[in-house]
Amino acid sequence: MLSRHQYLIKERESTLKSSNTFDIYDAETQEQLFECIPDSKMMPLYIKLISQDGSQALTIQKDAALFKTIISVYDGNHNIMAQFRKKGFSLGAEYKLNDADNKEMGMLKGEWDQKKFTLSLNGTPFAQISNLILGAKKEIKNTVNHYLLTLDFTESEQNVLYAIAAVFCIDMTLKAY
Repeated sequence: MLSRHQYLIKERESTLKSSNTFDIYDAETQEQLFECIPDSKMMPLYIKLISQDGSQALTIQKDAALFKTIISVYDGNHNIMAQFRKKGFSLGAEYKLNDADNKEMGMLKGEWDQKKFTLSLNGTPFAQISNLILGAKKEIKNTVNHYLLTLDFTESEQNVLYAIAAVFCIDMTLKAY
C-alpha cells in the first residue's frame, strides 16, 4: 500500500467551507488506499489516517503554539514519529522536519503562490507535492483541495508516511493562502 510513486489526496466536498475529510488514492489505478478523517471533538486540527482494513496508520495534529506552527505526526499506536516546525519568518513556506528526538532530518519548502512543495530528507529531495487546481468555476464555488504527491523513491514505508503527513502540514497551515 505504501510502495506507490504517486498518490492523489482528495478532500471531500461538503456544504461547509471544507470538510477536512480526505481520501488517498493510488494516482495511477485510482484504488482508494486510505481515508483521513478529522476527530469531531478537535476538528480540524486532528486527523486520523485509516487504511482500507480499518487500522490506523497515522495521526496528524496541529499543536497550539503562539507565533509558531508545529504539526506533530504519530504512528498508529500514537507514538511520536516526527514534527514539522515552521522556520521563523520566511517569504515562502519552510518547515523543518524533526524526528521523535527533535533532531532535524529534513525540510519541507515551497512557495504559496506556486502551490508546489518539496520534501527533502537528509538534504536529498524525496517528494514533490502539488495543489491541483480544478478549474476556475469549481475554485470559486468552494475551497476543496486536491493534492498530487510524487515520490522519487519509496524504499521506506516510514518515509512515505512522512511525505503523506507533509501534505496535511501544507493543508492545515497554508489553506488560507
